[in-house]
Amino acid sequence: MSRTSKKTKCIALCAILAALGIALLFIGSIIDVLDLSAAMFASILTVIPVIEYGKYWPWLTYTATAAAALLILPNKLPAIMYLLAGYYPIIKSKLERLKKPTAWILKFLIFNFSLAVTTVFCKLFLPGVDLSLVPGLGGVWSYVILFATGNVMFFLYDLMLSKMILLYVLRLRKKLGMKNE
Repeated sequence: MSRTSKKTKCIALCAILAALGIALLFIGSIIDVLDLSAAMFASILTVIPVIEYGKYWPWLTYTATAAAALLILPNKLPAIMYLLAGYYPIIKSKLERLKKPTAWILKFLIFNFSLAVTTVFCKLFLPGVDLSLVPGLGGVWSYVILFATGNVMFFLYDLMLSKMILLYVLRLRKKLGMKNE
């Protein structure tokens, strides 16, 4: 396959994955209870460019999805959650090359940093977006609950993501006709 046709194939696949990610985020945007789930499933789509192309292609897919979602979604919360979690499948493989305790410590540090940045961003620039999980509960306790719940969800997300990657590599990849060139 020539370099130009390979690049065209990469662009096409990443554009399709970005569009699918935006569609998932849109569903999460119009159905409030699916906002977190939509962001998680949209982030899983970046696994395909990570496995098939590597380099900067997954980052382009993530960036295109996040930018478009922030611009067009009627409810911005799924797009913000995607900003929080969408890049994680891209860095997961690099983190898992480390020894287990170190990998998990770094995973949780990165997640908590992202959650803190997202929380501050929403507080400063998006006052209409409420990240508290318990309506009416304010102050420090709302953040304690947010971070405790967030860390549990992140742990489960990481485990689910590992299973989804395995499913893609062992079963779906061949059925989709994908080969690492």
